[in-house]
Amino acid sequence: MFRLYLFGIIIMFSQLNAALSSPRSLTYIKNEREFSEIPAIATEAYGYLKNTPLSPSVTRFIFIRHGESTSNQERTIAGRKLDVGLSEEGIQQAELVGRSLKNIQIAHFYSSPSLRAQQTVACIEENLCAKAPAALDERLYEKFYGPYEGASEQEYAPVKQAEEVENSGLEKTFEEKFAFKYHPEMESMTDVLARVTQFVREKSVPHQGQNVLIGTHNGVLKALFMADAASKGYDIDYRAFILGNCALLVVEVEGSEVRVMASNKLKFK
Repeated sequence: MFRLYLFGIIIMFSQLNAALSSPRSLTYIKNEREFSEIPAIATEAYGYLKNTPLSPSVTRFIFIRHGESTSNQERTIAGRKLDVGLSEEGIQQAELVGRSLKNIQIAHFYSSPSLRAQQTVACIEENLCAKAPAALDERLYEKFYGPYEGASEQEYAPVKQAEEVENSGLEKTFEEKFAFKYHPEMESMTDVLARVTQFVREKSVPHQGQNVLIGTHNGVLKALFMADAASKGYDIDYRAFILGNCALLVVEVEGSEVRVMASNKLKFK
C-alpha cells in the first residue's frame, strides 16, 4: 500500500516512468559527480532567481532552511518540541540571504511556526524592507521525530545508524526507503512530502505569477528534493547528502506540475 501512496504523491512532481517501483528504473547516486548531475543541483539557486523570468502562469516558491540554531550548535534533535532560536552565526546567515535576494521581488512570506524558522524569515524580511510578517503554517514544520524529539547526538545514534545502513543502498526500492520510519511515532519522508505538497498546491493558486519565500527545515527540503530527483530518474538516499543552514530550493508550480528547479548548499557526503 505504501508504494501506491508514495506514487500518488510523487506523480504531482512529474510523470514518472511506469516502472518506478523497480530499483533498476532509477539511477542510484553513489558519488559526488553523479549527485552534481541531478538537474536541481546543477542549477544554482541565486543565479536562477536573478536570470530566469517568472511566467505569469507559474508560482515560484523559495524554500529556505533556517539558519544555524542553538540546537545545531549543541548537536541535538530540536524537531518541534525544542523551540530553539538562532545562534549569532544563524542570524548572520539569514541576513546574508536577505542581502542576496535584494533584487528579487517577493510577494509573500510563509514560515514554519518554529522559532528558528520565524527568526530566519524575519531577518530576511528586515533586509528586504518587507512590512508584512510571515504567515505561519504547521505543514512547514520539521519532520516529527517522535520519542527522539530533543535527543542528543548519542541518543539519536541508533536511528542514524539504521538510516545509513538498513535504509540505504540498492536492496530496497526508493519508495521503501522514502517511507521508512525507525519508530512508528516518527514521520517518514513520505509523510513530510504529503503535507508540504498539499501546502504548495494550495498556495500556488492565490500567488500565481509571484515569488513566495518559505522559512522551513532540513526534512522539508530533503523530501521535496528527493521526490523531484526520483521523478527525474534518480535514487538518492536520505543520509547520502547534507543541507547547509540557509540552504535554498526553488520550487515552481504550474498547473498540475510541481518541479524543483534549482538549489544551493546541498552537498554529497
